[in-house]
Amino acid sequence: MEKRNKDLIEFLQELVVNNANYQRIIADGVITDEEMTEQVAEVEKKISDLEKTLSNSDFKKVAELLAELSVLHAIIELKNK
Repeated sequence: MEKRNKDLIEFLQELVVNNANYQRIIADGVITDEEMTEQVAEVEKKISDLEKTLSNSDFKKVAELLAELSVLHAIIELKNK
């Protein structure tokens, strides 16, 4: 893996493992349906907040970034299976 790729992946992993919601959800080693629902609501809230504060073009850029991050996450998961 290229250093640039590795650096980005490590940066993203640090964001996740240092996230309070992630830490709370994984603390007991069990991810419940309630925790999934709460996290979906958290993401929806953040998206709604951005949609209200960003211009349409800026919001579109953020949405595209989220899509690309989701693709990256999915292919990393597939590669690591």
